[in-house]
Amino acid sequence: MGHVRYSVVIEWDELDEVFVATVPAFPVATQGKTWEEARANAEEAILVTVEGFQASGLPLPAGDGDKVVVLEVAV
Repeated sequence: MGHVRYSVVIEWDELDEVFVATVPAFPVATQGKTWEEARANAEEAILVTVEGFQASGLPLPAGDGDKVVVLEVAV
């Protein structure tokens, strides 16, 4: 099995007081009490989703790790 990079967005949710991790390439969202927990949960969710795609014979979304841009702007 090869490797594919998928971007994960991790944001603090003030209302629920958790870090929410989403994966734009998949319909995947998870959370954690810490940033590290949210990241680990996102990795697990990606692996489970990939297994589901493969079991269903669906093509996996192309990786997007090389297309992510972080912009810094003056405010």
